[in-house]
Amino acid sequence: MSDHFKFRIYLPTLEKYVYFKELTSKDHLVFIKTLQNVDHNITLKYFRDLILKLCDNAVNYNELTRIDIFCILLNIRIICVSSLLKLKFKCEKTDKVYNIELDLYDILDRVTNYDYQYTDEVTINDDLQIQLKVPIELKYSDLQSTILDCIDRIILFDNIHELQEYNTDQRKTIIDNLPGDVFNEITRVVDEKHKSYDIEIFEQKNPHNEDEKPIKHTLNLYSDSFYQFIRLIYDENLNNIYQVRYILGKQLGMSATYLETITQSEVEIYLKLLEKEIHDQKKAAEKASKQSTDGYDIPGMMPTKT
Repeated sequence: MSDHFKFRIYLPTLEKYVYFKELTSKDHLVFIKTLQNVDHNITLKYFRDLILKLCDNAVNYNELTRIDIFCILLNIRIICVSSLLKLKFKCEKTDKVYNIELDLYDILDRVTNYDYQYTDEVTINDDLQIQLKVPIELKYSDLQSTILDCIDRIILFDNIHELQEYNTDQRKTIIDNLPGDVFNEITRVVDEKHKSYDIEIFEQKNPHNEDEKPIKHTLNLYSDSFYQFIRLIYDENLNNIYQVRYILGKQLGMSATYLETITQSEVEIYLKLLEKEIHDQKKAAEKASKQSTDGYDIPGMMPTKT
């Protein structure tokens, strides 16, 4: 019997469910520190290692697309950290701050159920067909790399050549050696697909400036939006993380080892319970103080003689 809690995540482009283990608060802390290091190559490698570590099924990471990886990391954020995201903005005109709260479940639903054809076949001639799918890498680097990243297989003279294990440079070499202007034809198809994938995440409306037009934030398949949104939802003030652990350790006697083994959402539950206990104790103390001031009898005290 497994001692890990598991939950299902649906992978849209593969059209199947995969089970994942929870993200511990220890890994959550590493996640935040990795993002704040601002080294995209290290961050992408961390994403890969983390997914393979938490996935309870045998999964070929090279089969995952940008959308699948996004859904995995978004699901983990919802289940193991929080389903809410609070964003803070500042009005340039008035310097006033305003907040927008997002329901990440709603965004996950939009991405998962978006009506889109994830694979496409480009017929170059009778002997050559190229099968395309959603880009593999989560981060967008440049148009050429992204287009090459979409190539899933090549069918040449009825022979199928899988390109899942090839990197971008290797794919480019293969395409350059094919007859005809293959890359331009693939670019044309990708451009059409790019226009058909546009998911609105939220609308940023400034309540302090009526003249400012609302800004629509969207997910675009052939841009850096997926990667940047993952960075946004996991980014957090490290001092807050350490402060919460210090408080729980000092006030509740929780060991650092135990706190590292539970999820960040469970850490927050303990913190809220502690806050409620302190609040209730404060209310009880204020009530007792008021009763004493108003002259109520307090058990255990002798009445004062006059």
